Amino acid sequence: MIVNPAAGNGRAKAVGRDATIRFAESRADFDLVETTAPEEAQLRAEEFLDREADGVIVVVGGDGTLHEIVQAFGRRPGRGTLAFLPAGGGDDAARTIGLPRDAALAARVALEGASRHLDLGICNGEFFFNGVGVGFDGAANAAYRRVPLLRGFPAYLAAALATLATYRKPRLKLEFSDGAWEGPALLCAVGNGPSCGGGFRITPDADPADGLLDACMLGDFGRFEALGLLPKTLSGGHRNHPKASFFRSRELVVSADRELVAHFDGEVRKIEGPMRFSVAPGAIRVRVPQLPNILRP
Repeated sequence: MIVNPAAGNGRAKAVGRDATIRFAESRADFDLVETTAPEEAQLRAEEFLDREADGVIVVVGGDGTLHEIVQAFGRRPGRGTLAFLPAGGGDDAARTIGLPRDAALAARVALEGASRHLDLGICNGEFFFNGVGVGFDGAANAAYRRVPLLRGFPAYLAAALATLATYRKPRLKLEFSDGAWEGPALLCAVGNGPSCGGGFRITPDADPADGLLDACMLGDFGRFEALGLLPKTLSGGHRNHPKASFFRSRELVVSADRELVAHFDGEVRKIEGPMRFSVAPGAIRVRVPQLPNILRP
C-alpha cells in the first residue's frame, strides 16, 4: 500500500490509516509505504513489481499519485495488479472505473474486486491512465494549483474561469488515422477515460478497454461562448455543438504554432514540438467493482 499523505489536503493519510485497519482485519498480508518526495511512489512501485510479479499495489492518493505509479506498470506489462483508494482533489480515475469515493467501499474493492485488463495511453513516452489536456485544459490545471483555500471540483471550476479571462487560443493540428483537423482551438483533450478536472466529461464516450483513444477538439470559441459551453462539459452535453469535433484512433499527433501547457492526468507539463499519442491495449490489470457497466459511470 503506497500512501501519498499530502494528497487531498491530508485526506489520503486518514484514508490510508483506516485502510490498514480494514486490511489487517481481513488478514491481508501487506506492507505500508508513505511517500515523502516526488517520484518516490513510482520508484517504490517499480521495486515491488520487479520483486512480485503477481502482487497488488494499492494506491492511496489522487490522480497525480496514480499517474506516477502507472509509469511503473506501463514499463512492466503483465506484472502485478493495481488497486486504488481515491483520496485526492479530482479523482477522475475513480470515475472512469466506477469506483466509489467512500473509503470503506473502495477498500472492499481493493480486497475483493474483480481484476480487469485496461488500456494505458502513451504520449511522447509518458503513460497516462485517464487523459491528457492540451491548451486551455492544461493552462486551467496549472492555475488550479494556485487557487487558495478551495480544493476538488470548486477549485477546478475557479481555475477554469480565471484562465478563460486571459487565455489566447493557439492554432492546433490533430492528425489521426482517418485524416486531420486544423484551426484555432480552445483545447484538445485526448482521453483514455471520459472525465478530467474533477468531473468534466470532455471525452464522454472514451472507454479504457476498447484499445482506442478518444480526442475532442473544441474549436474557435469566444470567451463568452466558452463560458456557456463549460457547464455542458460536465455531462458531455457539448457532443452536438457545431464547434466541437470528436475523433477516435489508435494513434494521434497534436501539434501547435507555439509552446503549449498540457496536463497528464492532472500533472502539468510544458510541451514543445509534436505530441505523439498511442495506446497500449490491456496494459494494466486493475481491481474494479464487480458491477455491470463499470466503465460507463
